[in-house]
Amino acid sequence: RWEVTGGGCNYLFHLRDDVRWSDGIRVTAQDFEYAWKRLLSPATGFAYANILFDIKGARAFNQGEVASARQVGVRALDDSTLQVILEHPTAYFLQLLTSSMARPVPRHAVEAHGESWTDLEHIVTCGPFRLESYDPRAVMILARDPDYHGRRGGNLQRVEVNHVTCWTDGGKLAAYEDGSLDIGASYDLPTRERHWARERHAGQYVQYPALWLDFAGFDARRRPFADARVRRAFVMATDKQALADIYRRGWYVPATGGFVPPRMPGHSPDIGLPYDPPEARRLLAEAGYPGSDGFPIVLARKGGLVEPEAEHLSARWREILGVAVEWLDPGDERPAHLFVTGWFPVYPDPDCLLRVSIPVPATPGWRSEVYEGLVERAGRLTEHGERMKLYGQADRILIEEAAVLPLFYGRMNCILQPWVKSYPFSPMSFWFWKDIVIEEH
Repeated sequence: RWEVTGGGCNYLFHLRDDVRWSDGIRVTAQDFEYAWKRLLSPATGFAYANILFDIKGARAFNQGEVASARQVGVRALDDSTLQVILEHPTAYFLQLLTSSMARPVPRHAVEAHGESWTDLEHIVTCGPFRLESYDPRAVMILARDPDYHGRRGGNLQRVEVNHVTCWTDGGKLAAYEDGSLDIGASYDLPTRERHWARERHAGQYVQYPALWLDFAGFDARRRPFADARVRRAFVMATDKQALADIYRRGWYVPATGGFVPPRMPGHSPDIGLPYDPPEARRLLAEAGYPGSDGFPIVLARKGGLVEPEAEHLSARWREILGVAVEWLDPGDERPAHLFVTGWFPVYPDPDCLLRVSIPVPATPGWRSEVYEGLVERAGRLTEHGERMKLYGQADRILIEEAAVLPLFYGRMNCILQPWVKSYPFSPMSFWFWKDIVIEEH
């Protein structure tokens, strides 16, 4: 249980006293304090430490303004009591604590084994399963933890995660069809095989929304994308609907709204800049590149795009804007002007997208004081409707200034054997091993 006082700034968490790490040592409030301060430490170098910046002193400690972790507002009062003091009231703080970044870490294991504490012979956990074996070239095997303290509705005693065998060589699909694979997630399936698997196993195919966003980002620190007109021109020369229809074909949907995806509170539908080639050409000319004269070759990274999708984009930008795009190989270290990537929020609040991912890594070099002010104000409000209104205004600024180019909103797709009788779904999580029920077969 927990208590909130001090106008929403002081949290007191009372932990269970019957939770133990897999080596039998009790999970304590000190493990949470250690984990959060370790994540915030500049020495750790964690890219998303700002996820905890609402905690008093967290930002200053992470950015080296204060040297001691004692200045951070997290303290174990005893083994069962954790005190957290925030910089200001934060409406999403409890949601934030559901993310993996807020989980405890076994200090005794980390200090005993250093970076090797997660090796199979040293790893210590406190979840519904324990890591029984791990071969990075083949399979990870999880075994049910009989001492798990939480609720679980499933009957799985063992989980084998095949994380290497790919669909393209027929390995996974053959395993599914001979019954040795119970669940097949298709996000790693090439487009053609993906459609084939869906048609071949239509009765076992399941699709549900995921809070995933694929987008293109621009390096606004240098030309040509330091100019918002150039960024807008690229956005308005992108036919998202055609891209989705031709290549994604129902697996993902075109991102015609804002940066906050559907099913997330604060989603703003249909605020995306329209596909408008004449206006795109006009903007490029207004920015000083009439007929694309003098426009540099755009270096780009395709991220999760497959080759035909990347070629489609570069062909359309060449046809409409007259610009050339060179897609960089993964080992090419030249700085890219444009990059395609994805973002999956780790807690269900717009703050995770509009504060944690902006300006880095989504929008390098882009800044807006108005935007930042809206996001900061929204984070301090407790009234839901007003918060979402401010987030909507901030999201519109991102889109209007073309700080990002949303491409697709994600969906999770998988095929389930008939004997998988319970398989929970959530836009926020892919796997619920502890609640899956499999019939004897």
